[in-house]
Amino acid sequence: MDNLIIKDNIVIGCSEPDILSVKIPEGIIAIGDNAFLDFRRLSEIQLPSTLKKIGDKAFKGCEALNVINIENVRVIGTGAFAGCKSLSKIQFGDNIGYLCNATFCGCTSIDEIDVPKNISYIGCECFKDCTGLTEIKLAGVMEIDNNAFEHCTELYSISFPYSLLHIAPNAFSFCTKLQTVMVQNRFVDIDETALSYAEVKALCTGNPYIKEKMDLDIAVQRLKMLKASHLSQRYALEDKIAKAFPDQIAALEQKISGYKSDIELREAQTMPNEDGFSSMEVEGTAYIEKKAAGSALLAAAHNMTSPDAIPIGMYRGFAMVLSFDTFAKEYRLNLKGQLSHPISLGTDLFGNIQRIDNMLAGLESDLRQCEAQLDNARVQLSNAKAAVDKPFPQEDELKTKLARLDELNILLNLDKRENEIVDGEPDEGEPKEKKREMER
Repeated sequence: MDNLIIKDNIVIGCSEPDILSVKIPEGIIAIGDNAFLDFRRLSEIQLPSTLKKIGDKAFKGCEALNVINIENVRVIGTGAFAGCKSLSKIQFGDNIGYLCNATFCGCTSIDEIDVPKNISYIGCECFKDCTGLTEIKLAGVMEIDNNAFEHCTELYSISFPYSLLHIAPNAFSFCTKLQTVMVQNRFVDIDETALSYAEVKALCTGNPYIKEKMDLDIAVQRLKMLKASHLSQRYALEDKIAKAFPDQIAALEQKISGYKSDIELREAQTMPNEDGFSSMEVEGTAYIEKKAAGSALLAAAHNMTSPDAIPIGMYRGFAMVLSFDTFAKEYRLNLKGQLSHPISLGTDLFGNIQRIDNMLAGLESDLRQCEAQLDNARVQLSNAKAAVDKPFPQEDELKTKLARLDELNILLNLDKRENEIVDGEPDEGEPKEKKREMER
C-alpha cells in the first residue's frame, strides 16, 4: 500500500519497480495508464471489488505475472497485459463489454480462452502471438477485428457463436495448426483474408482435404521463399561475373605487374656501402651514412608545417613522400615506384631506416600474396560461372505441390467467394417458386 502512488482513487504508479506482489486496496476505481509498465518481477496482483478500469499498458511487460482476476472490471485499455509471458489464466467477469487492441498480445503461456457472452468485440491484435493458445470459446462475440488471433501457431480449435457477424482480415492468419472451426451463425461475414467461407464449411464438415491444403500452403510458401533466395543469389552471381570479379582480377594483375617492376627497380638501385647502406637523398642532400640519413628524415618530419604530403627525396630508386596522419597522430613515409609502399615513422633514427629496408625486402612476399589472391579470384569466377546456370534444386517439388494445391482449391471451391448457406438450405424465396411449379 505504501509503495502505491494514488490520486483521486486511481493508482497511477508504484515506487518500487522490483516489487513481487501488489494488493490494490478497496475503494480504488481505476489503475492508470502505464502504472506497472515493465514491472518484470511482479508475479501476483490482487484487485479490489471496486476496480472498474485498467488503463492502457497498465501491466504491459509484467513477464512474471501468471494469474489475473478481472471479474469486476468494466474497461481494459489497449495493451493492458501485452507481453505478460507467464500469464496463463484470465478470469473474465460479466461487466466487461469488449476487449481493446493488443490487450493480451504476446501472452505466450495462455493455452485456452473462454470469452463470456457479455464480450461482443475483440480488438485488433488482441491475442496476437499467443503461441501457446490451443482452443478458443467465444460465447457472445459479434465482431473479431484485424489480426486478433494472428500467429497463434498452436491454435487448433475455434467455436464461433451464433451472435458472430463479422471476422476482419487476417484475424487468424498464420494459425498453421487450425483444424476445427464450429460455426453456428450461417450468415456470418468472414473476410476472405481471415478464413475463407469454403474453408469454414470444409472444416465444419470434417473434410480431410482442408488439412492437406493447409499443409500444402505452408510447404509451398517455404519452397517459394527458398526459390526467391536461390534467384537472389543467382542475380548476385551474375553481377559478380559481369563486373566484380573481372574488376578484381584486372586490379590484381595490375598490382602484380607493379610489384615485379618495383622489385626490379630495387635490385637495380641498391648499391650498398661497406656498412650495407645505400645512399639516401633527403631535401636535396645525399647521405651515405645511415645515422646521418636517419637524422635528416626526423628533421624533415619535425620541420613540416602542414599534414599534407610533400616529396622529400629518393632512396634505392623510390621517391619518398612524407605526410602526417592527423587521426593516428604519426608521420607516414610513402616510397613510390610503380606502386606506393607506406610505412609509419618512429622517433628512432636507425629504426626508421630499418623499417624502410624491411618493407623493401618484403616486396617478394607481397607479390606472392597478391598472386595467391589472383588465383583465388579466378577460381571464384570459374565457380560462379558454373553455379549461375544451376536450376532451383526443388523446382520439380514446387511444381508438383502447386499442381496439387490447384486441384485441392477446385475440390474445395476456394477460388471464388461462396454465397451459399452452409447447411444447404434454400433462400427464403425459393420454396414459393417451387410450390408454384408444382401447382402448375
